[in-house]
Amino acid sequence: ILSSDFFQSFPIVIISGVGYFEASQENNEIEKIFQVNFTEKKFANEEKGSQPYWIHMSKNKIVINTYQLSIGISDLLLEKVADEIIKSNLLK
Repeated sequence: ILSSDFFQSFPIVIISGVGYFEASQENNEIEKIFQVNFTEKKFANEEKGSQPYWIHMSKNKIVINTYQLSIGISDLLLEKVADEIIKSNLLK
């Protein structure tokens, strides 16, 4: 499903893939599936090092990987993710 033209056509992708995709220096499934490169790991609450999210980008796509958004996340995490999307200049 993930390799279908339909899913690949989205320029902005948010996944709750932590723990579901292999991500190491040797093999990063997110990079392979979405044709993006890991750019940075960030935290919604940097002081406490909590609510991490990973940014993967290419020229035409941003993939944000974080934990499940339906349980125990803060408004701050949603704001930070929204800021990343805005900064990517991929909104049309």
